[in-house]
Amino acid sequence: MTHRRTFPSRTAIVFLENELIFNQMTRNDSKFISLAGNSFGHRFGAPELDMGTAQSWHRFWTLDEGTRVRVRQIAPSDGPKIRDILLRSDPADLRSRFFETIKEFPDEMIQRLTRVDPDQLIAFAAFEEKTADIVGTVRVHRDRTGKAGEFAILVRSDFKHKGLGRDLMGLMIEHAAASGLESIIATVLIENTPMLNLCREFGFKVRNVGFGEYMVMLDLTDPASTPSTLSAAS
Repeated sequence: MTHRRTFPSRTAIVFLENELIFNQMTRNDSKFISLAGNSFGHRFGAPELDMGTAQSWHRFWTLDEGTRVRVRQIAPSDGPKIRDILLRSDPADLRSRFFETIKEFPDEMIQRLTRVDPDQLIAFAAFEEKTADIVGTVRVHRDRTGKAGEFAILVRSDFKHKGLGRDLMGLMIEHAAASGLESIIATVLIENTPMLNLCREFGFKVRNVGFGEYMVMLDLTDPASTPSTLSAAS
């Protein structure tokens, strides 16, 4: 079934259906779970925010247990470090990210994950300050309208439960809003409870779409559903 194909095909399918999904998920429909309206104080600015330079999006964070990480946009030269995070992630975490069991990481895949087109892709990597290893990534692919995007987050398995996923999500949402995106969506496996909880924390609407998956969507144009990025920079 086309619904169960790997990431590149899934992206194309989601983008083609995005307008319909967006319209459905913003209706007053009892089937949706709206988790907006939390206590976060800061609200995102309008899409015309100054994007600044790539360096202006660099961050230094201290994670919950004290580890320091440096965050910047992904570059093609990060290929070896991207392969390393994949090799050091548990099979279950890779399945949650790529929707299939992956045991090999060919050069073509690594090149795809490090190839950045600023007009089509937002991609950040978090580097452990002590080792310079990549311990987390987040990326958003714009759809053909340039107004919506599909996101994906991967945190290295031994760096989970330290607040890194939350911080990457916040930075991604902030950048997406500033770059003019009006909505961001993702497909999440039903067993990926940490990601579903994270999306709820950030005010995403969540819908069970069957096939063991949820669709999550955040409307970046609605001040009531765009919470703080929970910036952890220090």
